[in-house]
Amino acid sequence: MIKNAAILGEIQMQWAGVLALRDKIQRHLFAGAAVGGTYSHFAADCAHNLPFLHACSVLNEALLQMRNENVFECKSYFLGALVKAAEHQLTWVDFQAVVKMVDERNQLAHEGTLLPRGDCWRYLSVVESELRGWSIIP
Repeated sequence: MIKNAAILGEIQMQWAGVLALRDKIQRHLFAGAAVGGTYSHFAADCAHNLPFLHACSVLNEALLQMRNENVFECKSYFLGALVKAAEHQLTWVDFQAVVKMVDERNQLAHEGTLLPRGDCWRYLSVVESELRGWSIIP
């Protein structure tokens, strides 16, 4: 759906970075526990919120580019406004899940409300499904 090949490649690399970060965090948490160590569930949740925020940023960049390519109109560059403006112009896999994710992201970014790591993983899947649906990632 994104026509600019350079920007499409950049968004694809950013998404690969999200997945790599998530995998590194998970490997290190498992490795620490496997050698007899323990970890704080709070610290694990904190760690998983980082790739969640990164995933939201990748979605934001993809929507910005589609806006810039006139797929939909929006005067804002904020994720919530972009999602709302694109509601009827894009085909969504699960629009309501994206709206909920944006609300959760805003609570994290503005109020410091951490998401449980399971929710972070679920929202990464939500973003991945949308990016796949728009042929941004294979």
